[in-house]
Amino acid sequence: MSATYAVSQAVAGRALQAAAYAAYATVYAYGGYAVTDPEAFAEEFAWQVSAFRALRDDGPGPAAPAG
Repeated sequence: MSATYAVSQAVAGRALQAAAYAAYATVYAYGGYAVTDPEAFAEEFAWQVSAFRALRDDGPGPAAPAG
């Protein structure tokens, strides 16, 4: 559900909201305990924000994080 919501936010032009939900969905997949610790998805969120900024600036975007 969160991943679908993230895509809908991205399509609507709300990149930061999309990044937040996608990061949440990524971490939640590891286990519910992770969502109570925002630091658990800080790295993923930071990468997503940088990717959206690169796309906004017409760049190719950064490489996806390993893992």
